[in-house]
Amino acid sequence: MKKFYPLSALLAVFLGQAVHAEDLKLADIFTDHAVLQRGIAVPIWGWTEPGSKVAVNFAGQQHTATSDASGKWQVKLDPMDASATGSELTVSSDGSSVAISDVLVGEVWHASGQSNMAGQASSRANRDHPRGQAALEAVQNPSIRFCNLIMHPSGVPQEDLPAELRQNDRRGEFQAWTPASAETYSQCSAIALFFAKELQSRLNVPVGIIATPKGGAMIEMFVPVETYKKLPSFHDGRLGRIEGQNKLDNFEVTSIYNSRFHPIVGYGIAGMIWYQGESNTRSDANDYAEKLSLMVGDLRELWGQGDFPFYYVQLCAHGADEKYNDLGWPIVQDQMRLALEKIPNAGMAITNDINGHHPTNKLDGGERLAAWALANTYKQDIPHCGPLYAGHTVNGNQVTVTFNHSDSGLMLCDKEGLSLPVERPNETSKMFELAGEDETWHPAEAKLVGGTVELSSAAVPNPKHVRYAFRESLSGPRVYNRDGFPMSTFTSQLLESDLAAQTHYLKHIHRKRLEEKRGGNTDPNK
Repeated sequence: MKKFYPLSALLAVFLGQAVHAEDLKLADIFTDHAVLQRGIAVPIWGWTEPGSKVAVNFAGQQHTATSDASGKWQVKLDPMDASATGSELTVSSDGSSVAISDVLVGEVWHASGQSNMAGQASSRANRDHPRGQAALEAVQNPSIRFCNLIMHPSGVPQEDLPAELRQNDRRGEFQAWTPASAETYSQCSAIALFFAKELQSRLNVPVGIIATPKGGAMIEMFVPVETYKKLPSFHDGRLGRIEGQNKLDNFEVTSIYNSRFHPIVGYGIAGMIWYQGESNTRSDANDYAEKLSLMVGDLRELWGQGDFPFYYVQLCAHGADEKYNDLGWPIVQDQMRLALEKIPNAGMAITNDINGHHPTNKLDGGERLAAWALANTYKQDIPHCGPLYAGHTVNGNQVTVTFNHSDSGLMLCDKEGLSLPVERPNETSKMFELAGEDETWHPAEAKLVGGTVELSSAAVPNPKHVRYAFRESLSGPRVYNRDGFPMSTFTSQLLESDLAAQTHYLKHIHRKRLEEKRGGNTDPNK
């Protein structure tokens, strides 16, 4: 049986594809136009002949190291201030040298998740709206840079980014560090790009994005093997199917981590942004907060930068189309809210006012992520979050719900596409529900009172539980704070009746859809 090392040793041990470097080389993440993280000791690494002395020069610094028995070497640059002027980084050893040019110093963020993180910025919705047009003009900026580490999934943790695993097909295209311009911006993740343009304009420093998303991938694909073994969904047989296979025809557990994350572990970053969860709504949705917290905790340990910031997008809504009726969707939305209590230094961009499984509006998601980073990481005094359920009190048949991030007051708004929310003061929210001891949910009449909501329902004389926007498909105005951020989907308690409804969906409705889609094969692992 293959030996697995503890997380703390993964950086030092070759678990995967060995890099045989007779010639001096830098790790493939270091290319022309790269951005290095300011303010920290930045690791630079590569390979050469074992036992060779290596010198690295950058921005007036020189550091030396000796390659180990496998040929790997690493130095750490002294912390640097931001610089938008490109410099050359050179590495030399035994008469050989390699160099990369136009390297900046600024803020570097790792962007990952599934298809909504992978979605690109060139949609017509952006070009046809004034907000979208302004955003696209702002991202065409040489101080914003990105690289797309789109690699074929692997059953083996990769030490570098080998050419034979780089994807260049309809499912994605590998791209080395690239300045964002009119010719290139459409190749970058829209969420990440709009996040970057906000940071760059507010901080006035270069911003680099390392993008590693994979459409359709469950969270289990983004974690190393040791983390997967901790997850509630761990199945040992799934590991056995891929063990030792360098290139996989399909993505599997740990396979995205192996090919896209493992080769860049330790690259200096400011933090990570994440947009994933859709593929986990039709499995064990009520374990998502646990899975996310395990993933983040172990990635932080591997990176060795402490509790770096982790900001993520809560799933959006599906609009008025009632065919989207999976209770797993709002369960994952609420699990994302609950994950804020489990993950230190985390934030959540709420997007249940944006409709569509793959919404063309990525601008609001990117800007809301940036608001979290600007407020929490860069200590700017700005609003950055919508109302989050804090608790409720019951007085007879009346319920008063309190929230965090509601001090500015609450309002009911409609939102169309990229347009800003428009208040509807004469309407009432239809998205609150109450349940009593019988655990049956009923619509509630809602009154917004300052930063609280007062609820009642004739069908629930003795209310006990409350929830909001707890459906996959939503129509009608949403509740916002007066800072312009929408209220998070929530339930005060996930009831047994909710879990029974989710189980029914998985056993009957979803199984039937899988059978229709796969021609009679209902095994979700096939």
